[in-house]
Amino acid sequence: MIRFVFYLLMALNIFACKAPQNKEQTIKLDWQPGVNAPKHYPIRTVFGSFSNGERTCGITTGVRRNGGWGLGGKEMTTGRFVPNKLTLGWFSYAEDKFYKGEFDLPADTMEALFKQGFIKRGGTHSRYNRLIVNAYPKGGVALWMKVGGNRIVEVAHFQGEEMEYNWKSMYPYATDTREELNDFVMKQAKGSLEYIAQHGITQEPFKTIFRQRYNYTISLDSVPHNKTIHIMTEFFNGEMDTMLGDELEHNFFKNKAVTKYISFRWVKDKVVYYGKIYFDAKEMYDLFDKMSTECPDEPYVMHLKPDYSTRKLTVTLSSSTQEIEIQRTGKIGKSSSQKEAELF
Repeated sequence: MIRFVFYLLMALNIFACKAPQNKEQTIKLDWQPGVNAPKHYPIRTVFGSFSNGERTCGITTGVRRNGGWGLGGKEMTTGRFVPNKLTLGWFSYAEDKFYKGEFDLPADTMEALFKQGFIKRGGTHSRYNRLIVNAYPKGGVALWMKVGGNRIVEVAHFQGEEMEYNWKSMYPYATDTREELNDFVMKQAKGSLEYIAQHGITQEPFKTIFRQRYNYTISLDSVPHNKTIHIMTEFFNGEMDTMLGDELEHNFFKNKAVTKYISFRWVKDKVVYYGKIYFDAKEMYDLFDKMSTECPDEPYVMHLKPDYSTRKLTVTLSSSTQEIEIQRTGKIGKSSSQKEAELF
């Protein structure tokens, strides 16, 4: 009988060792959450967490946020799992309202991004390490995943609902009234009262306008891919992308949000150059709307054209039938580092 029990325990141990591993055990995850809000619509989180039914990663509460659209907040917690649920409660100072939501996350998409990561120059693999949440007016919530300073991907948008909540619990020792404290916070958010007076309290441009996508690619004129070090682009929808290596050659036309900022580096005659340009939102959206109306179902090219004699950078958006120059101009310069040039 003792021998039988011994063999049975051995068999169970063997089967346990051969049992398939949990999906999450195959990915080494280490990410931090971050909560923020558009700069003219400050919020204060009152509860929040990411979870997967077994584990939870809390979100810092009691902190006012209005760092800017697409930016994360500073959190001390760390998650090491693929979440499938986001719970969030917050107070909107501009609206004087509380909102809440329990949102189902696209866990399969997030797991695929965690596995994919980002390949840097030299083949170094970096994983997504930030989950960024933004709350915007009337209960809107956006979620991005970020890997270092290289890529930010929009994952989902949600709609929360109003809730009743004890406002006094946020300021248990305050002597000012609710109206006085709200007014104080809104005045601290510089330009917010003026912005709201002009635009009102609306979910735009965050919900739909910034999220419009167009089929276009970005090209550095007269510079071959093997002489381009990288092209880094920030978009108005909060995303960011860095193209380098093989991606410069194969990441041609794909649906992107409208470009907000571009920086890039390239090599010409063994000299490393860099360029950067910020774009105006109204000009860019008017331009893309014009292109999509006049050239529907056609991909576009955003041409970056450096002028080495004037050190200026011009940018155009072109289709097969027309080319329009963007009024904003950028600058180019020479890098002091020769190390990158030696690689080409």
